[in-house]
Amino acid sequence: MTKPPSPPTFKITGKGSTAASHSSHSGSHRKRHVDHDSHDEGGGHGSEELWLISYADLMTLLFGFFVILFSMSTLDPKKYEALKKGATEAFGGEYQLPTEAMKREIVKEMSSLGIDSKEVEVTQSSEGIELKFSGQSLFQSGSADLNPKALALFENIYSSINKSKDRFLVRVEGHTDDVPINSPLYPSNWELSSARANRVVRRFEELGYANSQLEAIGYGSSRPLISNRDAAGKVIPENAAKNRRVLMFLKRIEIEKDKSRIPAKEKNSKTSPVVAPAPAPQTAQAIPAAGQPVTPAATSNAQLPSAEIAPPQLTPNAVVPSAAPVPAQPAVPPANPFQPGAK
Repeated sequence: MTKPPSPPTFKITGKGSTAASHSSHSGSHRKRHVDHDSHDEGGGHGSEELWLISYADLMTLLFGFFVILFSMSTLDPKKYEALKKGATEAFGGEYQLPTEAMKREIVKEMSSLGIDSKEVEVTQSSEGIELKFSGQSLFQSGSADLNPKALALFENIYSSINKSKDRFLVRVEGHTDDVPINSPLYPSNWELSSARANRVVRRFEELGYANSQLEAIGYGSSRPLISNRDAAGKVIPENAAKNRRVLMFLKRIEIEKDKSRIPAKEKNSKTSPVVAPAPAPQTAQAIPAAGQPVTPAATSNAQLPSAEIAPPQLTPNAVVPSAAPVPAQPAVPPANPFQPGAK
């Protein structure tokens, strides 16, 4: 079966087809133009509203910036160190406390003096360094006098503090066991613990540390680390030895130094003596001769030294009359502003 022939196709060319094509193109262009105008007039995302996006971004950035400034204006050392530690560990670094170098130096000085960790325990935190001294490492039994090794140790600690860029508050606590003491100097453990803490603080003041940054307190036997006695009430020597201790806290109170840490020797230095000003020069008053009247303005302008001047000796027959009275001047009444000619 054969397919029927397809109908013939005709291609129309000429001016009519060109005009129709041009007319359709112009119509579509006008339509797009009208749609664009109606879109702008209807409140769409036109060029006049694009600035709101940049403005909102700018306000957000400024808000975050001022929040950061406000948080940094009241700096908390603990929070600052926690933030520093977290940021260091997040980037794979090794965090070190700000007093790490000072701790190593103190431990080194202790080793040079033959003091081991059993006698002095050194710990640190974000606030500073804590040193726990056993009682026998600093004092003899029942005494508050520092032994020579303790004097040298505190001198080295003082030197380490001065080398640091931070400023420290030195707080010393004295602790004893509960064994009663009764001596002329120390009637109880309260006096003994206070005397030991005061002696350590006084050593720092002797070396030149500012006394405004020193604190001393004695707790006696009120704060033991472990029980001094067993269940039967007998003293346990090992426990009592641990409770006889002196604690020293080196607390950081500022990131940088300031002028408040002034050596005590400079504070107590004598000031230069104050020189009193010389007395004002005196004027000599002329003494009239015998028989002449004395006027109120009879003075001389000659300058005399500050030493006292003896009055001239008068003869027994000389008579100096009293000054003549000066007549009083009549008071001039004030001008009347309402009179003619008054200014």
